[in-house]
Amino acid sequence: MNRYFWPDMPVAQKAPEFKKPAKKARPYQARRISMLTKDRRVVFAGEDWKAYAEKSLLREAGRFGVKILVYAFLPDRLELLAENPPDVRVFDRMLKFFMQDTEIEYKLKERKRLWMGNYFTKGITVDDSLEEAIAEMQKLSATILAGERVEVQT
Repeated sequence: MNRYFWPDMPVAQKAPEFKKPAKKARPYQARRISMLTKDRRVVFAGEDWKAYAEKSLLREAGRFGVKILVYAFLPDRLELLAENPPDVRVFDRMLKFFMQDTEIEYKLKERKRLWMGNYFTKGITVDDSLEEAIAEMQKLSATILAGERVEVQT
């Protein structure tokens, strides 16, 4: 006789029904990214590095089909607001390629690492106002152009 079965073993009941989640997940319509430089190094104060990083960001976004809404290069970081593509992996790959491209160029000139290696993401959901997020980023970039020092809470 099989030791894992005996005649008086209770018969398996029906499997419990799958419970649907009580709250439906809110889809992201945009993502706000904050990428810090290594050791909070001031890199994007000069126009040459800012222009190179801007060109690289737009090239990678075009290559991966990511729509960038607003971006601002602060002296020690990049603030970016972009539409969330259906596949988030595409967005993450675009950011990795951008970081790699600018990192290699920076290492060739300065012999130091450029990016901290990770970035902070905040999802703008359907319930949030995308227009407010865009206005906030435009205000941030306007104060940078005016030459004021701005602290952004991430």
